Amino acid sequence: MKTPPRTTDAFWLILLSYLVALVINALPLPHPWGLLLPPVGLLVLFYWALRQLDRTHFVAAVLIGLLYDALEGTLLGGHALLFSVLLFIVLRLRLRLRLAHPLQQSLLFTGLLYLFEALGWFILRPNLDEATRIYWLAMPLTALLIWPVISATLHFLTRPAGAR
Repeated sequence: MKTPPRTTDAFWLILLSYLVALVINALPLPHPWGLLLPPVGLLVLFYWALRQLDRTHFVAAVLIGLLYDALEGTLLGGHALLFSVLLFIVLRLRLRLRLAHPLQQSLLFTGLLYLFEALGWFILRPNLDEATRIYWLAMPLTALLIWPVISATLHFLTRPAGAR
């Protein structure tokens, strides 16, 4: 009989996955290419919201959003607000999303990241010129590639040891 992972093990895995996501977004990429990298912490937050039906993860959304504000030097609370709004949408759809294939999920998350960009335009006020605006607008399209990798990696790590 398979036993589910203990709560403390899941807590450390969740915390480690958020930390890795923050490190990925903190990597120094060349200027226009860094705008293509989506907030990986938000995608990891989506994964855990879909995976754990007994938790809402709003506290994590606020804390990760505040860390992204500090990381990017933006208005304190801007990312926290955006992450919370997007998490609310995912929570409303999570039972349907759990049944979808990761590629279908990535299409929805691409749309949510475009909403993130639209709301972020008013809240975060990014300074973009004509050359970098196209990279900033193309960022949600990279979620089509990144989400299946995040989903498969975290799904592999949360499987019981005997199923590997």
